[in-house]
Amino acid sequence: WDGYRVIATIAGGDVDLRSRNGNDLTDRFASVAKALPAAIATPDAVLDGEVCALDATGAARFDSLQRGDDRLVFVAFDLLERDGRPLVDEPLDRRRKELEETVRGDPAVLVSPAFDDGEALLAAVKAEGTEGVVAKRRTAPYRVGRRSSGWLKLKVARRQEFVVVGWTSGEGMRAGGIGALVLA
Repeated sequence: WDGYRVIATIAGGDVDLRSRNGNDLTDRFASVAKALPAAIATPDAVLDGEVCALDATGAARFDSLQRGDDRLVFVAFDLLERDGRPLVDEPLDRRRKELEETVRGDPAVLVSPAFDDGEALLAAVKAEGTEGVVAKRRTAPYRVGRRSSGWLKLKVARRQEFVVVGWTSGEGMRAGGIGALVLA
């Protein structure tokens, strides 16, 4: 998913959306905050996920998210607490099962799909040209605020290195600055 990582806390129907740094994102993603209580089968839960902007084809577009375009959705990929019961020490398989039981069918709140064939998924991601995948060990607990060996972020970077050998002077709107880079 190409979105904004968010921890969603639903308490008695009230929703709080926070970034990894603890910044309040509830007003910024108000449509998602409004949809969450009806999409969750319990009045109290803490979910880890991303807010994404989906285009007409259903693809997540980060640039659309920044502009506020397209349909905003919350894509849940982990359940950290349900009904006051912490789940972070449970294995991913158990948390995933409870997540699927907790999130009701709703167009604004989705459960991230899970795949068993990691090599085929990575090949599909490369072909699609998306950013990458997150691989999680099924037996791993959730580690709050830190990375662990229980999950890997595999990026599919399409990049090339160039040597800057010069530049041209800007003209028109770029007058007084750099017009173009000369690469080798």
